[in-house]
Amino acid sequence: ALPISFIIFDQMFQFLSPRSPPTGLAAINFFSPSRLYATWKSLPAVYWQGIPTGYSIRFQVKHTIHEENETWTGEFLVLPYSTKALLKGLQTYATYSLKIAAVTEIGPGPYSEEILIG
Repeated sequence: ALPISFIIFDQMFQFLSPRSPPTGLAAINFFSPSRLYATWKSLPAVYWQGIPTGYSIRFQVKHTIHEENETWTGEFLVLPYSTKALLKGLQTYATYSLKIAAVTEIGPGPYSEEILIG
């Protein structure tokens, strides 16, 4: 039988957010200027620190010809254990910054460094 202190520690560990961001985030335009295909490396299990619920990909317009949308931001939520996503409905002729975080039931962990695409 496991000691009580180990069981309590193990149960507490399930209620944390991830301690590291996923790495290797990259994106390319995907057959349309309003779609991006994003890929990343799966977050190793030891960094999740809880029950995985998915990934959060945040984006922000950095440059666009559409002046009224220069501060447009958003978020895509992706299923856990995925390492790719098709981001649809984006503005055409815009440059975006993207960053990604792993998410548990408690919330997102730290976000990766931003990448620029567009």
